[in-house]
Amino acid sequence: MGAKLLLNDLLSLTFSPSGHLIALANLKNEKDNSLFSVDMKTGEMSLLSKVAVDKIVFPRKLEKSKI
Repeated sequence: MGAKLLLNDLLSLTFSPSGHLIALANLKNEKDNSLFSVDMKTGEMSLLSKVAVDKIVFPRKLEKSKI
């Protein structure tokens, strides 16, 4: 299918607030890392953008009773 294997480990992996699995990786030891959307059924990663960060996180929604 033309899929390429990831040569390096993922730098960060998290779920977005909308439930999408998002991965951060550096495919070719470049200056900037790459942000990917990950298909949870197939594991296929689709490039979203290049970013100058080392980790990704999204804030959790607080329950109204905890605010």
